[in-house]
Amino acid sequence: MATNKNNISIAISPTAKSCLDQLNSWSGMDRKLILDNVLKWLVEVPDEFKSGVLMNVPPSLRADFLELLIKRLQDDLKRELDQEHKTTAGQIRPTHSAGSSRSPAAAKSGHPHSAKKT
Repeated sequence: MATNKNNISIAISPTAKSCLDQLNSWSGMDRKLILDNVLKWLVEVPDEFKSGVLMNVPPSLRADFLELLIKRLQDDLKRELDQEHKTTAGQIRPTHSAGSSRSPAAAKSGHPHSAKKT
C-alpha cells in the first residue's frame, strides 16, 4: 500500500536534536512522527501560543507573556464550561431506580467492576 508522503530535509541545532532525542526516548515514537505531530499541533493552537513558540520572547517579558497565556487558557476554559453548562442545562439526565445497585449503562455492560459496592 503506497502512502502519500512529502519528504523534506531539515537541519536542526544540536540543542534541538537533543530535545528530539529526549522526546523519542520518552515516547518511543519515530523522530519524523514527533516532528509531524508537533507541526500539526502548532497550527491548531491559539496565535498567542504560536508566538511564544515561533518568536523569541525576551527574558524580561517572559513572566508577563506566561501570565497572559495562563489568563487566556483560563478564559477559554471558563467560556467552554459556560457553553457546555448552557447546552446541558435543559437536558434531563437519566436516573436509575432506588432498588438498583448498578447504573443502567453498567447493568447493560455486564462488566463485573461496574457494579456499585454496598
